[in-house]
Amino acid sequence: MTASVASSTLSGFSPADLSRLATAGITPETAARQLALLREGMHHPHLLRPCTLGDGIARLDDAELEALGAAYTEAARAGRWVFFIPASGAATRMAASLTDPAAVEKLRAHDAFARSTLPELLKDPARWASLPKALMPFHRAGQTVRTPVEEHIREAAALAPGAVARLHFTISPEHEVLFLEEVARVLALLKPAGISAEVTHSFQDPATQTLALDEHGVPFRDAEGNLLLRPGGHGSLLRNLEDMARALKADFAWVRNIDNIPVEPIRAEGRALRRALGGLLMRHAATVSERPARIAGMVKNVGEPGGGPFWIQGGQGPEVRIVESAEVDARDASQRELFRSGTHFNPVDLACALRDSSGAAFRLDDFAEPAACFVAEKTHGGRALKALEWPGLWNGSMAHWATQCVEIPLSQFAPVKTVADLLRDEHLGS
Repeated sequence: MTASVASSTLSGFSPADLSRLATAGITPETAARQLALLREGMHHPHLLRPCTLGDGIARLDDAELEALGAAYTEAARAGRWVFFIPASGAATRMAASLTDPAAVEKLRAHDAFARSTLPELLKDPARWASLPKALMPFHRAGQTVRTPVEEHIREAAALAPGAVARLHFTISPEHEVLFLEEVARVLALLKPAGISAEVTHSFQDPATQTLALDEHGVPFRDAEGNLLLRPGGHGSLLRNLEDMARALKADFAWVRNIDNIPVEPIRAEGRALRRALGGLLMRHAATVSERPARIAGMVKNVGEPGGGPFWIQGGQGPEVRIVESAEVDARDASQRELFRSGTHFNPVDLACALRDSSGAAFRLDDFAEPAACFVAEKTHGGRALKALEWPGLWNGSMAHWATQCVEIPLSQFAPVKTVADLLRDEHLGS
């Protein structure tokens, strides 16, 4: 975008507005681009067909697991792999039912209630609702409970025995002290067992905040007349992923959801396959060194919400992309039906190659699809607004990555969206 266009687009902003944008690290060109995206709306990908086994989705056989897994383990022991785990999400919605008498009664009546961590959560519901999911008690282990932070550190260490587990969490500044306390507790707990880990963290960059439009189609202002800036969604973390690759000199990364972590026995069942996915990613990346590569572990579609793998019409022909329901053109019945026919969904395991053949870290923004942004109807202070979210981290933000999908067992998909999900077998073990 030229400077003259940016100046024209921002002509309605006051010096105070421009100062606010500059303080957040948002350039006039970026602000103009945001306004254009808000007014133009989302670009809907054209679905050709769902990816299916043998047509966009592979299934690894036993003969491949050992060799690919060995390659991964060697690279992990050399420090080339890092776990990248977005962990800033608050537990407010998840914990809402803890203060609902009818919901609590239903939870207590469940056969697995006593074996879950719900008795612990019900001791102080207000406290848990104020914390991120990362710090909530998810699993029981004997007489103790484990948080997702602890479980992810344990899993990173178990995936490559003998390696120093490397993990990077993205967190909210207000939870930093509690997060660091939990990490210190877990590392001290694991040290006697000879397990070591390096844990780092970062915050979402303020420069990824976005403008909004009011009912008149102009930039939204709050009751004091200040320009409203909103969080740009998890696609904003693309910058954190790139910065992590540079700072930690990481070649490869696992991208994992903080709440998708089953109990140890179930994790162990999927570990050989997960190592093989890492080895497959390394082999895949060597053949497409001009752009980032990824392996997406997909589970069978059982009707739960989530994005799925589809063949779409790309600029150079058909290509595999992970598509969310919100990206599908709701006005096109044939596109809606195609999306509903998807056989697999949700990138439960995402293995990413972050450097080119020369060892240089990719500029990840160069491989995103800006027009795949999300424009949603929201409210602020009781007023309607149009909100902009950057393309989803594993959707539009990785639109032009070289993508391969692999089927993984449904047991490895165990998200916790509400506390009732902690009563699922995947969070209870035997």
